[in-house]
Amino acid sequence: MTRIGIMGCGGIAGHHLTVIRELPGEIDCRVTAFCDTDRAAAEKRRDEFGAGDELVTADCIELLDSGEVDAVLVATPHPHHPEAAIAAFERGVHVFCEKPVAVTAGDAARINDAADKSGCVYTVHFQRRHAARYRWLKDTIAAGLLGRVLKVNITWTDWYRPQKYYDRGTWRGTWSGEGGGVLMNQCPHDLDLFTWWLGLPETVDAKIWLGRFHDIEVEDEVAVTMKFPGGGVGFLSASTCDAPGVTRWDILGDDGAIFIEGDKMRVLRRPGSFTEYTRTTEDIWAPAPLEEVAPRLEPYGGPQGTAGAWANFIRAVRGEEEIRMDGREGRASLELANAIVASGFLGEGVSLPVDSKTYAGILDALRRGETGKAVTRGAG
Repeated sequence: MTRIGIMGCGGIAGHHLTVIRELPGEIDCRVTAFCDTDRAAAEKRRDEFGAGDELVTADCIELLDSGEVDAVLVATPHPHHPEAAIAAFERGVHVFCEKPVAVTAGDAARINDAADKSGCVYTVHFQRRHAARYRWLKDTIAAGLLGRVLKVNITWTDWYRPQKYYDRGTWRGTWSGEGGGVLMNQCPHDLDLFTWWLGLPETVDAKIWLGRFHDIEVEDEVAVTMKFPGGGVGFLSASTCDAPGVTRWDILGDDGAIFIEGDKMRVLRRPGSFTEYTRTTEDIWAPAPLEEVAPRLEPYGGPQGTAGAWANFIRAVRGEEEIRMDGREGRASLELANAIVASGFLGEGVSLPVDSKTYAGILDALRRGETGKAVTRGAG
């Protein structure tokens, strides 16, 4: 049996505990410890989801040193993920971390180093990676569907939040408490899919709005221009200010194209190079032909979403299968988020990756109330 400790017993922990309780019996795991700096919160989760004999503590080191856990869920506020995850790895405890893994790519690198030294299993709760259609899409892109990326148009505005959302806690909407806004809180899953499918762009040139429609310190709207290796370009818009909003991906490659809007997905393959067709066709009107590609999802069965993430994690801990979402990959989405904020703060395009010391200085300036060249409140 795999024994699991819960580090951080807030709202998201309840979701994970519900999923763990409903995993199939063959997964064979049990929650044996609950930890939160608010001990009453840990006791409440124990009463809701435990048998009554589990360890309850306000000290994560006590939990890790108790000998009662083989693995932990790190569900603390994300600025505290690095200290919790590193402490676990130093004690040979496997880690399932909530997203994002940290606030900065530099801190994500520190976690990765600790994971490497420990030899433990490390994953991050990017549950979309366990969805059959996204796994198929990753494999299809890796097999060469797109060829060279030509253009990417992405809109992530289906994240509307009213002021009341931010008013629920003093840490929300602050650089010290959250380390960012829409990029750090609402969009990590999208940023992860982006970097998983396409890799990192070479450069970004971003405009960020701090509290455009909300009384918050952090960005609630961003607009980004990107350049990809090979000359492709991209445009990204993300916001918590739009209602109704939309989630839409248009990914155009020399050899194929992908269109995603909400739950709808179209995948198309070109019989030849789009670039070559454009240069050589004798037809002055017709676009390059495309062929529909039907997803084959049968090989990607089993539990999906969060249940799939936990089932895969427990089996990986037991050595029964490879981890699908290696936590070390969580650094990539932070590289992109940090670069967008850095570009907005500096008022100029930046190359990726941004130097970790440079970004740490920008984040410190934002925490002091400086805004660089970013647009501040009142722009809405």
